[in-house]
Amino acid sequence: MPAVLLQGDPRRAAGRGGHRVLTQQQRRTLKGLHGQGQQPTGNEAQQDKQRGPPAYGNGRPAHAAQAVEHGSQAGWSGTHALTSMPDFPLTCLSSYHAGVTSPRPASRPIPAQPAGYVQLARYSSLTHLWRVIAGAERMGREVTLVRGDTEETARRKISGYALANAGTFIDTTPILRDLEDGFDVHPALVALLAGDTEPLKTELNAHHELQLDFTIALAANRDFICRPDFRFVPIVKGLSDLPSHLKLRARRFSRDEINMLLLRACGMA
Repeated sequence: MPAVLLQGDPRRAAGRGGHRVLTQQQRRTLKGLHGQGQQPTGNEAQQDKQRGPPAYGNGRPAHAAQAVEHGSQAGWSGTHALTSMPDFPLTCLSSYHAGVTSPRPASRPIPAQPAGYVQLARYSSLTHLWRVIAGAERMGREVTLVRGDTEETARRKISGYALANAGTFIDTTPILRDLEDGFDVHPALVALLAGDTEPLKTELNAHHELQLDFTIALAANRDFICRPDFRFVPIVKGLSDLPSHLKLRARRFSRDEINMLLLRACGMA
């Protein structure tokens, strides 16, 4: 009388009259489970199922996923394949499930490129985004979420990087517009109205620094994008006598310049 095959037993096959038809995969599974190609009886199969997956090496599975894969071949559920082992640590089980179910931070690309963002690279990846974020944290920059985003959103704001002696990057257009509405007596501004920008640049180099903030993200089309926010701020408040209402903005930077400044801010260039 042929042995009764349990549900999930790798020897189970679509045969008639007790004839067993094993596929090559099932034969390899049997050899791996029982060694030397010996096929167990029904009682042995029942004992194997109750015993749980065999141990690897020192009595513990080499990897949680390996035990789950092995248990699934013999008909065990993933959790049973792990917990049925008498000395399997629960911390390993919790770590395995955490790795499966917990979403990784900055792993969900944003749907499209918003206004104000610049494309820094095409056909990019989450790995590059993570590398930039890790570099920023390693350099001591402040990495924060954008308002409305979650931890899984593949977008971060990087701040805390500044350039000294950056007066040459000043954008004088908004300053001239402000001077048209209300004139402020200052030697550097008077010279600017006369067409000389050097006094203003010298003033900025002495008392201001160019603060560089980057909002980086990965879009769904795999574009690595960035929204730069560059503006001059006082090194020490009160030392400069420039009017506080002036819009001290930096000129427009090219894509390559923004990318280079971002990499420098993250210690990658």
